[in-house]
This record gives sequence, C-alpha cells and structure tokens, in this order.
Amino acid sequence: MGNLVLFDKRKRVIWQSFDHPTDCLVPGQSLVSGQKLTASVSAYNSSQGLLSLTILNAHLATYVASDPPQYYYASDDPDSRYYSFDGKTLTALQYPPTSTGQFIKLGHDGHLRVYQLGNLENNLFGVNWKEVDDIFTRVFSAIFKKRSQKSKAGDFSNLEPILPGILTRFSYNELKIITEDFSRQLGKGGFGSVYEGTLRNGTKIAVKHLDGLGQLKESFLTEVKTVGGIHHINLVKLIRFCAEKSHRILIYEYMVNGSLDRWIKHEKQENGLT
Repeated sequence: MGNLVLFDKRKRVIWQSFDHPTDCLVPGQSLVSGQKLTASVSAYNSSQGLLSLTILNAHLATYVASDPPQYYYASDDPDSRYYSFDGKTLTALQYPPTSTGQFIKLGHDGHLRVYQLGNLENNLFGVNWKEVDDIFTRVFSAIFKKRSQKSKAGDFSNLEPILPGILTRFSYNELKIITEDFSRQLGKGGFGSVYEGTLRNGTKIAVKHLDGLGQLKESFLTEVKTVGGIHHINLVKLIRFCAEKSHRILIYEYMVNGSLDRWIKHEKQENGLT
C-alpha cells in the first residue's frame, strides 16, 4: 500500500492517489480541509454510501449526504497513536513504526477503525486484516445511549440516523413541505398511501406513508436497514425514511413509468402484463 504517482516528461507530479482519498487512509497519507472520506454502502457493497468524514471548524466531523448535509458527530479531542490531527490536517501514522500493512478506514456503520495485517498461518486463501483500534466506538455508543434514554416511546425524532447503510432521516414537517402537505397522491394500498414529492434540487421522490405501524419501532427500523442496503438495477432504491412519533414513512426513488402493479393490473387488458 502506498501512493500511486503519475509524472509528466519533466518528472513533475501531475496526479497522485493520496490527493483522492476514498474510505481509507494509509500511513503517510493526509486528509486536508476540503477533502473527505466516504464510507461504502455496506460490508458487501463497495459503492459509495451517504456517510462521510471531513474536517469542519478544526474538528473531525461525520455527516450524512443530504440536501443540506446533516452533520451528526464532531470530535472534541481525537487523540490517537494511529494518526495526528492539528485541526487542519488528519495524517495516518504507522504504529508501531515496524508494523506493515496498516490503514484507517471509515466503515459503513460510521466507525473510524484501524486495521493491521494479521497472522496468515491459518489463512491460505487471502489476506487477513484484523481490527486493532476503533477510534469512534465509545463516542457513538455514548451519543446513541444518551439520546435513546431521552426519546419517548414510539418517537424517533431525537435519534440521528446511525443505521447500517446510513439512510438520511427526514422530519415529518420536512416531508409535508416536500409533498405539499401530501396533496399529490400516486396510489393507495393495504399498507398505506404513496405521494409524490420534490426535493429542493428538483429530484422527484415517492413517499410511502405506512398505516398501523406506529408502535412497531424495532420492526420498522429493521426493515429500513435491510431494504436500505439493497441496490439492484431492477429494484427501486430506498433512499430516506421518517420515524417521528407515530409516523412511519419510507422515501423511494421516483418511478417515471409508475409502479409495477399499474402494469400488471392495467385497466386496459392490452396494456397489462400477462
């Protein structure tokens, strides 16, 4: 692991991988203001997710990509033997100095972890990376526990979206604005109604307001985590959610040609699917 550098004919650097961080930093690599680490969607999907880490106001800050970005954690004193941080630059260090194969990675769950090359004796088919430090674990656990204790039964409005895949949470009032007070209904079924909405950047979304799920907190969040981690070319992607008081709402990509059931059960038989 190291820095991939491209030179021109005069041996001047024209591009180097250290200037384009992804979700990792290797020893000697730095993250400066204006750059970010972006976590993958999940442990099994290496596509870029919505969670990023950057430098904000002399702090390391993690945020969820949204419109506008929602910052949900900023470090106060991020001391570690595995990296240095002076408020402007985060630099990965090698510890101990004699170690080989080491890197810092922003995980899809929001944790910044240090990995090191492990013992390969019992691993004949690949590289064995072991976690040696979890920089943000205790901080995230304390934040989640504190906010959970303050939340009322059935009310998730005080909880930030610390979920695998890191889906952005909308407030109910935001959705009322986006959907023009749920005035543009696209359809209705046994589990709720679907409305059209438009984000501030002009992107259309489908907002599904579920009925009768006010008390199913754990089931709802489990479904959000599961569906939010699914990415397939033939499936509509779940991009956001709302779990505020008794409201349980899922926000999907907008289907230009309507829902699948519209074509399966079309009013005119010749336009339906058989």
